[in-house]
Amino acid sequence: MRAAAFPAGGKRAAIATALVLASVATIPGTASSADAGQASVRLLKSSGEQGQMPGVHNRALQDGWSFRTPGDAVYCRLQPDALRCITPNDGFWIRISGAQASYQRVMHGYDQRWRGYRDRSVPVLAFGRDWLSSDAALFSCESRSSGLTCRHYNGLAFWLGRYRGYRIYRGPRGAPPQVEPFFRTSQAVWCGLDVGGGGQPAYAPLNCWRVTDGTTLWLSNGDRGPGAGVGRNALARGYQPDGFPLLTPGRTFEWRCRQVTPKWADQCAAGGPGTAVFTCSATESRLRCTNRFGHGFVVGVRDATPF
Repeated sequence: MRAAAFPAGGKRAAIATALVLASVATIPGTASSADAGQASVRLLKSSGEQGQMPGVHNRALQDGWSFRTPGDAVYCRLQPDALRCITPNDGFWIRISGAQASYQRVMHGYDQRWRGYRDRSVPVLAFGRDWLSSDAALFSCESRSSGLTCRHYNGLAFWLGRYRGYRIYRGPRGAPPQVEPFFRTSQAVWCGLDVGGGGQPAYAPLNCWRVTDGTTLWLSNGDRGPGAGVGRNALARGYQPDGFPLLTPGRTFEWRCRQVTPKWADQCAAGGPGTAVFTCSATESRLRCTNRFGHGFVVGVRDATPF
């Protein structure tokens, strides 16, 4: 049986339970209890799922998986109004439902038909990689060597250990930064081209965040409104996705575009031909980024200033 970290001291029962509001459980790589606050707990017996999922057949189980984690430890798929994951080593399943509703709930249980399931055609979500259900990140999942964390935008989340253990908790509302990777710095700052919210790439701003405290910075590639800004995202704290090469002190990164207007830029590449839309230079203590209109920001280990 897979031991549960929530509720405290409990084990995963064969009869599914529904979690309406989960109290906080701190998980490596997620927000702390201080950020998330407290919520009350109410556990309900599921009316339709008692150990097995009715109406599910082996052939149907083979279709529609969104991803699996290394070693076939976890399989997940997006369903109408829900996200479901299974662990084939013990037949455990867990689901966040109510995706479009004002509140969500978590249900979980066992179905022996999941036990030993394998489908090598399903894409692997490698350690250090993230999965987003859409540009708006209604659901997001993080694959790590310690396990898989999946969350709804409103904060309800679960963690699945690779072969044992699970936790259900409520974290901060929102989503981690969604960017095309550019670089990271020695000040623990990660930067990329913002791809969140379904915006057009030609209008996408530069988005950076400081891992130590979740400070976020953005820089527009056009001349409308304020060119740069600073904020805070609790889900950016500790968020260190793979694929961001180190921008060492003394080096400069340029995002260049062949087609530019005062409002947008297109046909872009790092260090490519054309106009430098974003220019970022690293020193031992600071990262300085500017756009082609002179707006920008400076960020260090503790400070962050737009200009």
